Amino acid sequence: MSCKNEKPEADQGKTIGSLYISKEKPSPGDSLYIRYTTDKEAPSAYYYYAVHNNMYPVDIPIKDASGKWEGALAIPDSATAVTFLFKAGGEFDSNDKQGFVLPLYTEKGELLKGTLASIASYYQSYYGRSMDVEVERDSSIALFKQEFSAHPDIVGIWDNIYPRILYKENKEEGEKWIKERIAAYQGREKLTDKDYTTLVALHNVTGNDSVAETLTEKSIAAYPKGTLAKRELSKKFYEEKDITKKEELLKEYANSFSDTDGKNFMLYVLAKEYADQNNYEAFTRYADQIPEQSREKTGLYNSVAWKLAEEGKDLDLAAGISKKSLDIVRSLQQNLQDKPDQFSESQYKSNLEGSYRMYADTYAFILFQQGQVKEAVKYQAEAIGEGKSPEVNERYIQFLLADKSYDTAQEKAGEFIREGASTKKIKEYLKSAYAENKGSEEGFDTYLSGLEKVARAKILEEARENMLDEEAPDFILKNLEGKDVALSSMKGKVVILDFWATWCGPCKNSFPGMQNAVTKYENDPNVEFLFVNTWESGKPEVRKKTVKNFINQNKYSFQVLLDTPVTEGSREFDIVDKYGVEGIPTKVIIGPEGRINFRSVGYSGNNEKLVEELDIMIELLQS
Repeated sequence: MSCKNEKPEADQGKTIGSLYISKEKPSPGDSLYIRYTTDKEAPSAYYYYAVHNNMYPVDIPIKDASGKWEGALAIPDSATAVTFLFKAGGEFDSNDKQGFVLPLYTEKGELLKGTLASIASYYQSYYGRSMDVEVERDSSIALFKQEFSAHPDIVGIWDNIYPRILYKENKEEGEKWIKERIAAYQGREKLTDKDYTTLVALHNVTGNDSVAETLTEKSIAAYPKGTLAKRELSKKFYEEKDITKKEELLKEYANSFSDTDGKNFMLYVLAKEYADQNNYEAFTRYADQIPEQSREKTGLYNSVAWKLAEEGKDLDLAAGISKKSLDIVRSLQQNLQDKPDQFSESQYKSNLEGSYRMYADTYAFILFQQGQVKEAVKYQAEAIGEGKSPEVNERYIQFLLADKSYDTAQEKAGEFIREGASTKKIKEYLKSAYAENKGSEEGFDTYLSGLEKVARAKILEEARENMLDEEAPDFILKNLEGKDVALSSMKGKVVILDFWATWCGPCKNSFPGMQNAVTKYENDPNVEFLFVNTWESGKPEVRKKTVKNFINQNKYSFQVLLDTPVTEGSREFDIVDKYGVEGIPTKVIIGPEGRINFRSVGYSGNNEKLVEELDIMIELLQS
């Protein structure tokens, strides 16, 4: 036998899809080199590090190195897992729906305590879904089980997350787990404020609201300044209709809790309600109590200023508070140390810039009404940004025409139309600018037709690129007449599912456009629109009445289906969950083969474009 002086193997790193990471088993505190390969434009890069069930984003500065993008980062000491994100051309690289997820290890090369649970939580969270990561729920549950088997002492950290995920996947197993966890808490000699909060959450998962209410009462008695006491007082405030009683509840909240965020939002609500009543003295009194450098204040000023501008009254007041909102945002942009934890620095800057553009749109509108046209044009030019908002674009062209800037008006209107970010009014404004520039309207129809063809081709190309081929979960839901409607009965048709709720502003704003689409296809037997009402609170009959009243009052000819809660009283609903919907409105377009071919989240604010996009998707699926 003999001994050798062997050198340890060099760490070759690891590869996840198109991402190379310099260390195969990184630990908290390690510095990493990364290399990302893409054939798209320069990507933006950042990572989220998990501390158990909390996620924190950090920018990664990257540079081009011979067609590959290189960067470096240091993993925080508190991290339990890391996930990388790359965005180019407005789209996230989801790594074939799996994400770029990095478990962390101990110095001995063993999986770090909490890392598998953090990864499992990310897969099922808003963060994962919003980055187009789609990992099956049962895979995440398997990771949780592996984690809890190795480290049973951290189960309690996940009592507000894991039971919900398990219950959605397997009701029987979920109920059993929840009962065991409830028993574990009830076996303690004394419950803490956090224990009560967790118990209430566990009972809410299964819809056991009566027990949750009793526990809430006990918690408030034991901890009058605790989490549930604060939550109940907030709930009373938001449900109270009498504004003077609201004021009393605000005083009680301020005297009982040191939570400035909650207090500031209550101040916002009171100031806004007084403004809605045209009581601007009271509005000012409450607005002045909100800290000067806060997002609540800028949002409040903009909201009230916009209302006054729409009504065309008190324009001097509107201009004053609107300009203040812009000044505060510019100040925030110069002072980033108060960045909220949920943003990376670049995300925060982008968010502030988006707020500035929105507020500039309001200020320009007010200036225009005051006859300050050149100033209105200046601020509206800042408001349009990349020109994605048709209504903002429309006001810009309107102001340019009023300023007699016909060349610019024609150039920008043509650009908006080509990009599919126009309105009917923009086309009318274009005609006016065209006539001023050319001396007549001769040739305009041909000119406009060419622009519209470019726009349609662009939308068509985007639709083809975004086409999906996913399973469409079957369902049977009742409509407002109490009749069963089965998705399986519609095979061979193009089916448009629109997930919505009566409390959802963007959903309701999109409905005039959706009514236009429904009317357009009402005689086409191969196209079906189903409006799936979901996340609606209240008992079944209350939900049904609320929805029916809304549809009847607005005279919509919609086929409405009522999503069913996982368990009566639960805040989780069956079909919206099966379709992986994270936000509403979401439209899911199912082709004749019964597969999901398109998915659209949110509302752009342009009804014409909404109908045209639906036209193109239907056309593609019927061809």
